[in-house]
This record gives sequence, C-alpha cells and structure tokens, in this order.
Amino acid sequence: MDEKRFLAQTLRHPLHITQVISAFYSDLGQDFISRGEIHDFWEFVYVDRGHLHVETDLGSYPLAQGQITFHPPMEYHRHIASQDQDTSLCIAAFYCDSPALAPMAHRTFILDDTRRRALSQALKYATDIFSSLVDAQDVLYLVKKPDVSEVQEQLFTNSLESFLLLCAQEAAGHSLSLRPADAIACTRAEHLGQRAVDYLARHLMESLSISQICAALGCSKTTLSTAFRAYTGSSVIPYFNRLKIEAAKNMIRFEDLTLTQIAARLNFCNLNYFSTAFRRYTGMHPREYAKSLKVHNGVYLVNPEHDAILRHS
Repeated sequence: MDEKRFLAQTLRHPLHITQVISAFYSDLGQDFISRGEIHDFWEFVYVDRGHLHVETDLGSYPLAQGQITFHPPMEYHRHIASQDQDTSLCIAAFYCDSPALAPMAHRTFILDDTRRRALSQALKYATDIFSSLVDAQDVLYLVKKPDVSEVQEQLFTNSLESFLLLCAQEAAGHSLSLRPADAIACTRAEHLGQRAVDYLARHLMESLSISQICAALGCSKTTLSTAFRAYTGSSVIPYFNRLKIEAAKNMIRFEDLTLTQIAARLNFCNLNYFSTAFRRYTGMHPREYAKSLKVHNGVYLVNPEHDAILRHS
C-alpha cells in the first residue's frame, strides 16, 4: 500500500507589530492643541466624532469625522481639535518595520464598515489588557493590567495587525480614495471636497438638498459629485446621512434626550424615518443601540455583533 504524502504550505507573515506605544480612545475639548512631535514609530489617528486639523512637515489638512490618517516614522505632526464642536479620536502608535505598511504613509481616507469593525475589535482587546494611559510631560505609556495572559496580548496584536493589513491591502491596490497628506497644495477639486465636508458638518441639524449645497459652494451638481467622491469615497447625501446617524449616536451616548427629540434636532421628518435610517446605517434600532452601550476604562464599547466602529459605537 502506497504511503500518502502530506505536503505542508509555508504561509508568510508580512506584517508584525513588535511593540505598542499607545492604543486608546479620547474625547478632546474644543481648545485642544497637541504638541508637535516626531518619533521613530508609526501612528494613526481616526476621527470618530467632530473634526481635526492636522499639521505635518508635508503640509496641513483637515480630518473629518470617519476619516483616518497615518503618520509614518519620523514625520512631524501636530493635531488641533475643532473649535466649534467636541472631537473624539482613536489613536494607536506602534513599532512595525514591515514594508507592507509603506502604502499607508502620508495617507488619509474614510474607513468602510469592515475596517471600522476591525478597529473596534482591536480597541476592545486593548481595554482587556490595559487599564489606563499615562501621558505626562516627559513620558507616555500604557499601564498593563495585572495577570494579563499571553493569549490576551496576542489577541490584541493580531487584531491590530489584521486592521492594518486590511488598510494596507486596499492602499496597495489603490481602490480606496486615498490622497496625499500635503493638502496645502491640493487641487481645486480636493479643495471643493474639503469645503463640502466642512459645510455638511456645519449644517448637520438641517435638511439639505444637492441643489442647496451646490448653491452654497458655487458649483454644479456634476462638479460637486466628482470632487466629493474623489475626496471622501462616498456620494454627498449618503455621507451627510451617515454624519447625522453618527451625531445621533453621540446624542444617545452623551445627552439626556429622547429619541423623538434627537430625530427632531437632526431634522428627520419623524421618529419612524429616523429609526429606519439608524437601522440602515448601524444594523440596529436606536433603542437597541442605547442598551448596548457601556463604558470601560474611558473607552466606549458596544456589542461587537453590531456596527462597532471603534466608535464607542
């Protein structure tokens, strides 16, 4: 009888995080301005709520709600919070010398649902092993909980690596709406995209039509649509509706309002329409979302089976 041969496949592991500097969720005041810094590790910043202004040695650019930016090692950067609303961020910093991350350098884009869920999962594992973040004048470090197992640590690093690989995979294929971070020299279309995003954020409590937006920005519908999709990767109205739902999440989390009041404040025609829109974008009813919320060590989490962008959401 012939002996069967079993041939093993060696799988590659192109991305490996060697050390973690930080991984946390933070609510910023409207007067927040970070100190400019340069360091020898990677850092990414995701805006969960509000807006952020980013300054780098390549230029400066706005970072809108739902967008993420990557700072490669030795890139100068400074972050300035929005002055007209509170801003919430997810920040992670880590050592990784993998070439797989190269496409992410100086890049900014909107996270889709798959990557938001991956980021949420990584943040959840971070809260399992770290109790707090110490950010003093001369040192910053994560405080590890006692009796954390090796399994928990690997679950965290694996989830963070998975998130980064998802981002790098798309970036290498150029299928995301990526743009260089040197937005100081941005094209006219990119500038229009920035203005449109800012306009939508300022008029979040209103009901806007494409015609109204075009009139305010002084452009045609075709020009707006092309520039907006290039800048955000999304169409205008779906992006605006998503901003409204994210604002609704924040109101549920932080304000003592009924769902009817939230629907009215965000200019939904009625509670049923609001609930339908909320479910479309999150996969759950507003009341289900409210019940799923919990706070752990300053980081907001939800049932990971639901729309769980790191977004405390």
